[in-house]
Amino acid sequence: VNPNKGNPQEYMLDIVSNDPFFVIKKRISRFIEHFDSEVWLNEDRSRYPTILLVCPDNTLQDKVRGYVQRLLSATGIDEVTFLTTTNELLNKSSVNDKAIWQRISVMRPLVALSTKQTKHKH
Repeated sequence: VNPNKGNPQEYMLDIVSNDPFFVIKKRISRFIEHFDSEVWLNEDRSRYPTILLVCPDNTLQDKVRGYVQRLLSATGIDEVTFLTTTNELLNKSSVNDKAIWQRISVMRPLVALSTKQTKHKH
């Protein structure tokens, strides 16, 4: 991940281990609680650091991504950027590899199409 010159980007890194999932969820929730507390605004920051989550494998990465999406949707917070990767991709990457991180997007609520059927007269 390459910061822009003159506009440095800050990161918080969490190496997700094979801890019980409730422990992982609690750690992720703490990032949201910290953001929501606005304490970080007093630290002369213009934006919240990007959160980097490194997962041991694709299975846990998918589970973490789903949890973060649900958490962001439930809290209505979309100003926090979460990026994930796996240990394998990180270990195989070089300084020039930029495409090892996946952004977690906020899930938008599902919408229903109208169930009313219009009857056409012939």
